[in-house]
Amino acid sequence: MIKKVLIVDDESANRYMLESLLKGYDLEVISAENGKDALDKARLNPPDLIVADILMPVMDGYALCRQWKSDDSLKQIPFVFYTATYTEPKDEAFALSLGAERFILKPQEPEILMNILKEVLEGRDTVKQAAAMPLGEEMEFFRQHNEILFKKLEKKMLDLEIANQELKTLEERYRLSFENVTDVICTIDSDLNLLSMSPSVEKILGYKPQDFIGRPVSHLKNILTPESFEQAIANISLILKGDIMPATIYRFVAKDETIKYGEVSGSPVMRDGKIIGIVFVARDITKRKQAEEALRESEQKYREMFDFLPIPVYEMDLEANVTSANRAIHETFGNIEEDLKKGFKVWQILSPENIDKSKKNIQRLLKGEQIRGTEYTLKRLDGSVFPAVAISSVIYRNGKPVGLRGAIVDITERYQTEALLRKAQKMEAIGTLAGGIAHDFNNILGAILGYTDMALANTKVEDLNRNYLEQVFKAGERARDLVKQILTFSRQQEQERKPVLVAPIIKEGLKLLRPSLPSTIQITQDISKAPIMILADPTQVHQIIINLCTNAAHAMREKGGVLNIQLTQERIDPSDTPHHLGLEARDYAKLTVTDVGHGIAASVMDRIFDPFFTTKGPGEGTGLGLSVVYGIARHMGGAIDISSELGKGTTATVYLPMIETRASTVEQIQKLIPGGSERILYVDDEPALVELGCIMLTSLGYDVIARTSSIEALKTFLVRPHEFDLVITDTTMPNMTGIDLAKELLKIRPDLPVILCSGFSEMVSEEKAKSLGINQFIMKPMTKREMAMAVREVLDKT
Repeated sequence: MIKKVLIVDDESANRYMLESLLKGYDLEVISAENGKDALDKARLNPPDLIVADILMPVMDGYALCRQWKSDDSLKQIPFVFYTATYTEPKDEAFALSLGAERFILKPQEPEILMNILKEVLEGRDTVKQAAAMPLGEEMEFFRQHNEILFKKLEKKMLDLEIANQELKTLEERYRLSFENVTDVICTIDSDLNLLSMSPSVEKILGYKPQDFIGRPVSHLKNILTPESFEQAIANISLILKGDIMPATIYRFVAKDETIKYGEVSGSPVMRDGKIIGIVFVARDITKRKQAEEALRESEQKYREMFDFLPIPVYEMDLEANVTSANRAIHETFGNIEEDLKKGFKVWQILSPENIDKSKKNIQRLLKGEQIRGTEYTLKRLDGSVFPAVAISSVIYRNGKPVGLRGAIVDITERYQTEALLRKAQKMEAIGTLAGGIAHDFNNILGAILGYTDMALANTKVEDLNRNYLEQVFKAGERARDLVKQILTFSRQQEQERKPVLVAPIIKEGLKLLRPSLPSTIQITQDISKAPIMILADPTQVHQIIINLCTNAAHAMREKGGVLNIQLTQERIDPSDTPHHLGLEARDYAKLTVTDVGHGIAASVMDRIFDPFFTTKGPGEGTGLGLSVVYGIARHMGGAIDISSELGKGTTATVYLPMIETRASTVEQIQKLIPGGSERILYVDDEPALVELGCIMLTSLGYDVIARTSSIEALKTFLVRPHEFDLVITDTTMPNMTGIDLAKELLKIRPDLPVILCSGFSEMVSEEKAKSLGINQFIMKPMTKREMAMAVREVLDKT
């Protein structure tokens, strides 16, 4: 049979805990809030055991026990006191004297408490009760009862006062905490009205707590962005259902309209098992969000800069897996984006013979060695390879190496530049060698041409020797042209550049060339009738047409064919894409020479401008033709382009910058310069050239005084400095050079016209000569006509 226990306690929590314990042991429980309530319930439904507290309103435990034991229907039911207030020995003695079976102090271990109660219920109570006091009259009970009760009430009041003081202290601490907390604390009731708001809201958002307290939740619209307000309403609904809101980031609008970020958490406020409100705690994380945004922007800038770099840059881990790559990596090697996701190792872009070298360098870097850069042969996804320099450094995290960062520089262009430099050095060496003999050779040619020219002037047309002299003169001119080609190729000869019409020079060159070509070669011309004028040395233009046509004729000498020469004007516009030959935007004379010969093999196309390189047989060419054309065109600011296909012929296109064409300029080109009667001092250390110069100038009508020593020339000038109208001097002479002689003469007579002549000199140029006050710089050898034109031009100008 289930035992029934009556619990008497004015504290509901105490009743609830004890009731739960007893029910756990299969006992039926009846509860009462005070002694009177307990008597009424026991008389209606007597229990098997009563467990009562002492200090209770209406009727305390002592009074209940006295009446319980005085009631015939109840006095046999065991009475147990269970108290935390009456703890002194006399309290227990008084309780037992009233007839109580046990006196138990709170709190008690559940198992011990239940053992005691079982003993009482089973009548096995072994505790010796105190002997019943002879109470006498009822007043004696009340005296003892009141005495004990007064002391307990006095103690209870003292405890209550202490508790109240502690409560005030706690409330003050809470108030101070609430007012000084840096986070914003907000509470709302179940009707969704704002109950409280911590003062910290003013510091963060600029609003006072009074702006919110007593207002509905909808008032939060003023401080939340629409998206955050919508999120807040949804979270409030969840909390009112009993859920706890996880930390959520809201965007707040401060009073000054700035945006603030808050991390908000919320939980329900419970009372008697019911939700009566919600408390929110919001932490200002604006600085954190700003830092996160700054970090995100920094990462974005880094990524953009990473991708903006024109050279390939990558990062890899210690297992050589590429973990990051910029845009230039994909542009250089091919798109490896998908490969990176699957796992792409650095070795995949290295040629096989470079992998070991790369692994060794990685180990050296991880040991702390510094490596400036290493050359590798790298491989694209399509299999093509290129030379590059890789620069790497170790990536450290918390002081430990976690990978490497590398940059790749394509050095293909550098290799090409080095090849061009070697070619230029080779050409410079050949030019230096050529220039070394040019001076003496030109002096010899000067004598040959000069005296032959004079002999022809004094030989009758019907004289048999005239033909021999003409052949000698032609051979001398060919030799002179060859020296000019060598010096032009080496760029060690400054040419006299003046306005010239291109068409007449081309026609003259073709006229001279026609007799030397076989009849199987047909020459066609397409020469523009427009006056195409350039600034050039006529001899150089003549060399261009002769060299290109000679090469074309050689290519067709076996089967013959058509040799086509075309001269047009071409405009390169600034808005066009950059010209493939690097030409500036302007008008150009475009000379095109086309043949239908055997063509040029692709394997030798990159060598066709090399000096002395030729595809002709022994004795059939010097290999200087295209080199000279290349040098002339570049020196004039133009270019040459060769296109060819084996078996289908070759087209050579030369671009030469044009100048403005004027009628007066054309007349000046065609005008002949006569001789004169002025007195000229002629100086050269070669006696043969001095004699030749005197003959040429005298035949032109000039009064000539010649000297073979610069020292003697200076002495002669000092005697009669104002009697000379012009000085012509060689450049290279012993004791005193022509330049030094000119300086001394000009000190005496600053207005003295001076012509400086040279077979070759790398120490002087036309610009340098004119900067020293010298009127003209001309190259040997010269014909009589060339001499006459130079002298007359200088004298007329001065």
